Amino acid sequence: MFYCAICKRNDSKKHVFTAGHAHKAEAFIAKQVTKATDLLSRTRDPPFWCVFCDADVEDISHLASKAHINSTRTFCKVHRCAFDRQLVGTPAPLQPVRPADADAVDLAPPAANPRRGDVQAAFLDSVTARLQHKTDGTSLPPRPATMHPNVISKVGVVQNASGFDAETGVRVWGGGVVKVAKKNVVSWPIDHLVEQLLRLHFRPHDAEEIAAPRVTDVAHGHGLSCIPRKWANRSAHNVHSGAVPPWLVASTEEYYARNARTPAASDWLPSFGGVWEAGPRSQTKRTFTASQGSSQHLLPSASPAALRPTKTLAPAASTAAPKRQEPTPQPPKPTATFQEQAPTPLEAIPMPPPMPLEATPRPPPTLLEAKAQALADKKAQLRAKLQAAKSQATAPC
Repeated sequence: MFYCAICKRNDSKKHVFTAGHAHKAEAFIAKQVTKATDLLSRTRDPPFWCVFCDADVEDISHLASKAHINSTRTFCKVHRCAFDRQLVGTPAPLQPVRPADADAVDLAPPAANPRRGDVQAAFLDSVTARLQHKTDGTSLPPRPATMHPNVISKVGVVQNASGFDAETGVRVWGGGVVKVAKKNVVSWPIDHLVEQLLRLHFRPHDAEEIAAPRVTDVAHGHGLSCIPRKWANRSAHNVHSGAVPPWLVASTEEYYARNARTPAASDWLPSFGGVWEAGPRSQTKRTFTASQGSSQHLLPSASPAALRPTKTLAPAASTAAPKRQEPTPQPPKPTATFQEQAPTPLEAIPMPPPMPLEATPRPPPTLLEAKAQALADKKAQLRAKLQAAKSQATAPC
């Protein structure tokens, strides 16, 4: 449940979106603006009830407080009202100090902690004095003790907020560091920074020397290991620059081995040298094996017995048609173990009879060929039926 402070009823959260709540919210805001205006116009501060903060307020300055502003914005956001600047006030400006009150302020005892402006002025004066002492060899006169008096701790430590002794002008560590001799003084890091800034201001020609970066190459310490610095000018590619990781860089041998060709023949394909269309692989393999066997049977056998001359076929060779004369090859020279014989003419060598061609096994029809054959058979049957019907219709009764 949700309690609406404007309508003073318990309802769901969707109640703030109704038209009745919107009208009541406008009237409520107008009433609160009038009430706030009346309260601001009063000279005295009577207690009143702040509906935005849900509390009794006895001081009218509550309207200018940050808590009241946040509560008002939250109330308008929850109840979907228009935030009006008149619902919150503004803090009254400080009254100027009169001349009569100025003397009283001077006579007042100094505060325990110096003001921020005095501390800053003392710091700037100390920095200027140190720089002038380093550059010119002179120092500023000591500051009067009334501004920043010396403070001595229980153990005898000289302290001064300006960093210099108010009586002698000798440098001391601000904030309570023990005074040391000049030869034992360790410069502060801010001294170098301020010195560079002033040198750049008074001598601009040294800007290039000051702007040069300084890098620590090696640093040693007690109990610490030295970590060498990696120079930035050395190009080291990494994953951010888009370089290939070391384990993925391929060598030259791997590159050429990847592009090497593998020996392959016509029988390395899964379809056994052809395009597979239908049927099981075993049938395709049997067809391929049969075709390979038939091609081997078609080739003539080049045996020496086929070229041996025979007497029975000599007359048939003599009656053959004359052929074109070709140069006769020179026979090899006979050795001592063989008897010399007359060279046999080329026309006398009979040709072997042609081998009968075996019927090449036809591969089984594919699925499309079987369907086409079935459709052709049906078409022929239909034509026969139509022809028979026409003949019966034209026949005389």
